[in-house]
Amino acid sequence: MKNDNNYLHGGDVYQNTIRLDFSVNLNPAGTPDPVLQAARDSMELIRNYPDPEQHALRAALAETLKIPAEQFLFGNGAAELIDAYLSAAAPEKIILPEPSFSEYRRVPEMQKAEILPFPLKEDTGFLLQDTILDMLQEQDAGMLILCTPNNPNGAMIRPELLRKILKKCREAGIRVMLDECFIMLSDHPEYAADAALLQEYPNLFVLRTFTKSFAMPGLRLGYGMTSDVNLREKMRLLLQPWNISIPATAAGIAALQETEHVTTARELIRTERAFLAEGLRSIGYTVYESESNYLLFRGPETLGEQLLAHGILIRDCSNYRGLSRGYFRVAVRQHSDNRQLLEILRLLEN
Repeated sequence: MKNDNNYLHGGDVYQNTIRLDFSVNLNPAGTPDPVLQAARDSMELIRNYPDPEQHALRAALAETLKIPAEQFLFGNGAAELIDAYLSAAAPEKIILPEPSFSEYRRVPEMQKAEILPFPLKEDTGFLLQDTILDMLQEQDAGMLILCTPNNPNGAMIRPELLRKILKKCREAGIRVMLDECFIMLSDHPEYAADAALLQEYPNLFVLRTFTKSFAMPGLRLGYGMTSDVNLREKMRLLLQPWNISIPATAAGIAALQETEHVTTARELIRTERAFLAEGLRSIGYTVYESESNYLLFRGPETLGEQLLAHGILIRDCSNYRGLSRGYFRVAVRQHSDNRQLLEILRLLEN
């Protein structure tokens, strides 16, 4: 399998001949037509610079989410905001439950910050447990990074545990980054952080993206939210001016009107995730419970290479801390795609 450091996260459709990409976790219903049309129509305006403050998108998000407009920051994808947040906060010690998204480590490692892993246990399905509260009390950390649903296993943090964590962190002066990039496609979008939570916990920074919910990774559009004025200003100074293109802005504003598209996708995901999980288990693979639009499973170590020979790309999870070769993640796609994957997996087992 051809690969390099730029494709450790999946999506390598440029170096390989791929007909089905299960390595990226996007809305299986695809990009809404109005979003595509908005991006096309905006091309008439690319002779202008983008709005550096994103006034229109900021106002649309504030109206949709009922969160004060000034609390938003926008990034060229969520990855840019992760970098800006970690650079602005610059903690000396970070508590990080793992396995989780590898990008959380990149900036701290460059800054020589100390990362304190909190191992998520396989026998609980890599679900965050309340023993994290003990670690918060015992360690003199400046930051905690959380992801819900967690990537790569899709397990969610229950609201009651999250509030306990936030309260303890606020009391201890610990910042919290909460990555909710997959939450709108999860079984529990109602768990998403709201204005009241952001106001109650100024130590909280919430990260989201349009990429997953509206299948538009090529346009690069993420946003963050916090009530911490000083942190917002530090991050703003770190972000590049004009970092959000005019087509991305137009697509984002249009996407906020497509609530039914996301609701329908959640129903599809629940049905197809169950179908895919049952099929993987019937082959003999270990499948971990998920509440999102992807599944973590364990199979033969060479499975990725075998599937690539059939034009199918899955996410090798061996570069996640706490996992090893033989762990894979697959996106939940449309039924015909999921069926094809299972059929080929059964052929490979025979």
